[in-house]
Amino acid sequence: MGLSHSRTPNRKRIISHPMANFKPHPFGLIPIEQIRTTDLFPTLKSHRYGDLFFEESEDASFLLRNGHLAPPVYGRRSGVGILLEKKSHVVFGHTNDLTPLGIQQLINNLNNQPESHLKSKSQIFSFTSKNANVSIRAVNQVLRQTEAGIHDQCKTPTQREIRLKIKTRKSFFINLLGEKSYSETTLCTLSASVLLASAEKRITAYDVWGATESFKIFSQRNFFAFGQALGRDLQEQKFASPAPLGPMPVLLSSKAGGTFVHEAIGHGLEADLILKDVSVFSNRLGKKIARDCISVFDDSTLPNSFGSYEFDDEGHAASKTVLIENGRLKNYLHSRQTAKKMVCKQTGNGRRESYRHPPIVRMSNTFIAPGPHDPENLLSAMKTGILVEQMGGGEVDTLTGQFVFEVNKAYRVHQGEKQERIHAATLAGNCLEVLNQDLQVGRDLGFGIGTCGKDGQNVPVSDGQPTILVPRLKVCGQ
Repeated sequence: MGLSHSRTPNRKRIISHPMANFKPHPFGLIPIEQIRTTDLFPTLKSHRYGDLFFEESEDASFLLRNGHLAPPVYGRRSGVGILLEKKSHVVFGHTNDLTPLGIQQLINNLNNQPESHLKSKSQIFSFTSKNANVSIRAVNQVLRQTEAGIHDQCKTPTQREIRLKIKTRKSFFINLLGEKSYSETTLCTLSASVLLASAEKRITAYDVWGATESFKIFSQRNFFAFGQALGRDLQEQKFASPAPLGPMPVLLSSKAGGTFVHEAIGHGLEADLILKDVSVFSNRLGKKIARDCISVFDDSTLPNSFGSYEFDDEGHAASKTVLIENGRLKNYLHSRQTAKKMVCKQTGNGRRESYRHPPIVRMSNTFIAPGPHDPENLLSAMKTGILVEQMGGGEVDTLTGQFVFEVNKAYRVHQGEKQERIHAATLAGNCLEVLNQDLQVGRDLGFGIGTCGKDGQNVPVSDGQPTILVPRLKVCGQ
């Protein structure tokens, strides 16, 4: 249901409110030093738990389409989300009215509502860019370098779109226990999509590159090489042959990113799915679920990684969580609520898309640890099969562990050598069956980035793996 938080005409009530004399923070948040739980929660003594999540985010988007730079698009959001834990249920609401009265009105509405998830009215404002130290000239250079790299390898692409997004997010968290945290992050993302069309076929190539770092640092990367890789991809696809079909050895390159670990393993280890008993990993804590060569971690402390943060959106410090150690299931990923229900420690994985969403269990940077083998030796040991260098999307049934993944870039392997490019391939199997094969794990490690969707929320994540030789995996057509 929608909740509207209008100001009251009773000015005496405003003046007498314990927060009425607070001055606004430079970017819209209430000053940290002025926040006291006795002021913010005067009516919450009957609640078991409560927290407030203040947020302001600024977005800038720049698009180069077929050589023409479109006008930049800017946006800003600010507001607060409030979660209250009652005796029998949890309620949540949000508002973009950051006045003391607006916040108190939301609290009053939540106190009187039995619903498990409430939404208040929110607005999105356009504004002149406040993104500090972002030079249009530097932005144009990044986009043009990428385009030049594409043209270096593919002279006549039919269409090309190169987009740069910069998002700055500032948040402040406080709960009834008096715990506080402040976080500020900048996320830079460059994506490029290229089409090569003829009367016979249409070929597309897409890639994305991102990091949690300032644009000043991000802009120093080699975008020409990023564009070159896309151009080569298009050229290779011209001569690609149909994928071989059936069960066969599959070499998952570290370049492929961690689609397998994220989808087939990571989601099933999120504790909210464990509590719902819809995960293949339910009731397996402490048990052997994979070969000794498999160890899996979720680490939100990795410097500049796409899924990194200093604190999660419940104020818990970022951490590295051992999920699987030498094949044995050690931990699940937890938010505050799931940790309380399962009587264990939080892991710092309570995340939300924005102040308008309640925190839920999410991955951050999830990866399979490197092993002992030389990746080149793994390739040379293959008599036949395919080499996968880029994964696409996919589907996983977390209850059974069955998965189907698209393959964007792969090659036929014959007698230990990488052969021609193939197309229209998918991989199908069961995660537990794959994890218990005689896997060989390389000593390298590569990451991919993306936006993970769950329960209507999207958050940035990265996932990675070393080169892994799977003895038997089913290759299907698309």
